Amino acid sequence: MKPRHPSEVESVRQARRNISIVRRKLLKPTVEALDACVPHLHSAVDSIDWLQRRLGARESLSPGPRGRLQAEMAELRRDLSQVTALMRNASGFYGGLARLLSLQEDDLTGYAPNGAVSSRAKPTLQLEG
Repeated sequence: MKPRHPSEVESVRQARRNISIVRRKLLKPTVEALDACVPHLHSAVDSIDWLQRRLGARESLSPGPRGRLQAEMAELRRDLSQVTALMRNASGFYGGLARLLSLQEDDLTGYAPNGAVSSRAKPTLQLEG
């Protein structure tokens, strides 16, 4: 995905299009979906990097383009907040799942890593009927 940036506003719009794709993929955050987000995130970063260099080289924008750019930037910040929340939720879910599925060493043997008998209570399941 080679970014095209005819203007500052279009640069932000292109970043938003890529972030929108990422947001849609993160609604079902499988490992494959997360991997598929990488090129879109790179493209969004490239667009923002281009914009930052462009704005750093200019004195100022005229009022019309400045207003459109500010509006697009506000929307980009909102989009990024949503993607950040989705990423954090996916991370928390998969991190918690990994902790649930992984056995600790003392769970297997009843001994702590230093050789002492583990004082952790063994999980039990009681059914009452």
